[in-house]
Amino acid sequence: MQVGRYAAGLDPLTVVGGQTNDVGPNVLNVTLGSKPQSDPVELRSKGLNSRQLSVSSASLAQGQSITLSVYLEAQGNENAAGFTLAFDPTIFSYGGANLGGNAAGATLEINHNQVADGRLAFALALPIGTSFASGTKELVKVTLRASSSAAGVYPVALSDQPVLRQIVDAAATPLISSYFNANITINPPPVLSIARSAEGVSLSWPAWANNFVLQQADGSSPSLTWTNVTASIIVRDNAAIVNLPFAGTTRFYRLQAQ
Repeated sequence: MQVGRYAAGLDPLTVVGGQTNDVGPNVLNVTLGSKPQSDPVELRSKGLNSRQLSVSSASLAQGQSITLSVYLEAQGNENAAGFTLAFDPTIFSYGGANLGGNAAGATLEINHNQVADGRLAFALALPIGTSFASGTKELVKVTLRASSSAAGVYPVALSDQPVLRQIVDAAATPLISSYFNANITINPPPVLSIARSAEGVSLSWPAWANNFVLQQADGSSPSLTWTNVTASIIVRDNAAIVNLPFAGTTRFYRLQAQ
């Protein structure tokens, strides 16, 4: 951001000391980056804005891909953000990234150099002199693929290496911000259950498997042709349930990943 302001002539060039310019003992120690706050309630209690950068949590099955969103809870004066996503490279592999739905017109730079070590860095900036409007803004979407053998809950964290967590305004001034990580749950493949009811059949599967669709095929056909079931889904007791009337013919059902 500061380089862009220099290039646009908005800020005068600043002379700094170096090997050929002894600035003497009165050296100002400037620390870049805002101090991460773990709790927005703590920020509000101190009279500070609850500006937040967060990663969405999610659930998926083994071997599946998931697209996570990085959100900014904007206060109306944010122009740019930098951060690193850290994940376990033995559990997740990187599948791609692009601008989020609320970052149209922004410039996005992605540093893949350390992705093999589970670190993916981002720098995003709106055009010079502009800011995000107040509210929840999707900045970046990142796709990760889960290992086919992993199961459990794994963090995807906002970290500072190689790019620091930092949000700045249009004058490149760091803004006090809080940062929230994600937990990604990897489950074994969902199991489809079927039971007979008075009116027909009831099919159910875990509610977390919302990236699977229920499909059916006519069992009387020589070859199975699968089509999506269009019936309404009821969610109850952490299960997705579909009630279907008797079809009068043999039917097969399955869950298919989207």
